[in-house]
Amino acid sequence: MLRRVSSAALAFAIASFGFSGSAISANAPAKPAAAPAMLQVVKDDPAKVAAAREFITLFHPKTDPHYIATQLDIFMPSMIKAAKRADPKLDAKKFEHDRRALIMKNSGIILDRQATVFSRHFTLQELKDLIAWCRSPLGHKLAVETGKIQQEMLMWNRKTREEARMKDDDDDAAVSPKPGTSKGQPAPTKPQPKK
Repeated sequence: MLRRVSSAALAFAIASFGFSGSAISANAPAKPAAAPAMLQVVKDDPAKVAAAREFITLFHPKTDPHYIATQLDIFMPSMIKAAKRADPKLDAKKFEHDRRALIMKNSGIILDRQATVFSRHFTLQELKDLIAWCRSPLGHKLAVETGKIQQEMLMWNRKTREEARMKDDDDDAAVSPKPGTSKGQPAPTKPQPKK
């Protein structure tokens, strides 16, 4: 039986989880400290990882390898053109093959890491329920609208910051003294012609 999942709770959980690749510091200590319990080696259930991967690609369609491959088809000509400007002797076919392989490999690694971590927080049944929910009309709508909502919030935040900055500039101009005066003193009068 499909459990009822609150769309607001689900959206909050996904947004809190954050889907981004991790970076490794080049200045890592030579001997790392003991890992926290949540970072210690865990034997992950392959079925849960696969289900988490399916959920992630449903909820974040831009993480789907098929989507990434399609985007590469679109942007590869401009990538080749830019690379040829930097190196006119560039072998375009080799560049395309190598670049495509690298991007697909890295996106796969990131997706696998996300799926592995995500799978540790849900049972297999919960993951199946999330998948079923994402395939429902409301789940699909949330997946589609989430990106639009995030974009709208970014634009709204930028506009609000810009309005606040402009208001601060106006407030500063209203209270700052006019050039050539100091606070509390009247502006000098124009010199009068000598008689």
